[in-house]
Amino acid sequence: LSCAFGDSKIPADFISSTKVRCIAPPHRPGSVSLVVSNGDGKTDAAQRVVFEYFSVPLFTRLVPSFGVVVGGTEVVIIGTNFPHGQILCRFGLAGTWATYVNASALACIAPRNKVASKVPVLISFNELEFMETKLMYEYAPAPVVSVLSPAVGPANGGTKVAVTGTNSRSD
Repeated sequence: LSCAFGDSKIPADFISSTKVRCIAPPHRPGSVSLVVSNGDGKTDAAQRVVFEYFSVPLFTRLVPSFGVVVGGTEVVIIGTNFPHGQILCRFGLAGTWATYVNASALACIAPRNKVASKVPVLISFNELEFMETKLMYEYAPAPVVSVLSPAVGPANGGTKVAVTGTNSRSD
């Protein structure tokens, strides 16, 4: 039992009569034919399918790199070589769909987290396998406002308001 990705033939694992597992060998970005053959080496030419290799993405930073534990913060992942398609973001163990912005940016809405902590951000470009980005997202407690001074001002704006409370951040 084997799989051929273009000219590269590799062994395949039998899972069931309807499923085999092949590990794609390295290849330059682009499309290749994928052909599965039984131990006798025979294949059905009509059963050729296309497998698409994409350039290895590079992840450089998160903007912003933190948000509140209740979630809802839009986080932009900056990098290079992001392929277009169905993309998933994972913040720790919680996943969410990503929006493809361009080949250098993805946008994800950070999901809720139970506690304030730093979690790894992982990305999947094929809905199954997640790539480590080496980027960390920090969940922080939500800011709590206790006093506004002054608490009123004219409708044309311009009032300088001092906000007192807890869990504020300067970054």
